[in-house]
Amino acid sequence: TQGVGIPTIACIPPAVQALKDYGVHHKVKLIMLGGIRNGLDAYKAMAMGADAVGFGSAAEVALGCRVCYACHKGNCPYGITSPKPELRARLDPVEGGKRLANFIHACAEELKILTMLSGHVSTQELSPEDLRAMDLNTAAMTGLKLAGYDRALPMWENNGWH
Repeated sequence: TQGVGIPTIACIPPAVQALKDYGVHHKVKLIMLGGIRNGLDAYKAMAMGADAVGFGSAAEVALGCRVCYACHKGNCPYGITSPKPELRARLDPVEGGKRLANFIHACAEELKILTMLSGHVSTQELSPEDLRAMDLNTAAMTGLKLAGYDRALPMWENNGWH
């Protein structure tokens, strides 16, 4: 359901901390799915501690989805998520595959550029220090430093995320 629940990016710091607490941080891969729309979103998630990201709705849009919210009903008029053969026939898999490949390539390039602009050669080098929150809500949800403020917000300094 749209607009319900916790923003996915805010779930990463406590998930990383839980993996550390249980001593499995380097044994379990944390993969973020949900809310990843482009390379910038992937960069943010990986800097927050995700090992990898996946695309859901953004990949569907690349395939031709017009966001009519009929996915769960099995009646996707564009044939992307429908089990019905007559609706699936509307999707050209070759053209859709080209668009999806182009989207993923563009996201990967954006992620690579952002990683290099941060002074890193690999996304594995990214950390929360490479990010700044632009507003108090984001800083409070993620534990990130607020832009222009040289440390974590006082209420988050001792919560184990820093």
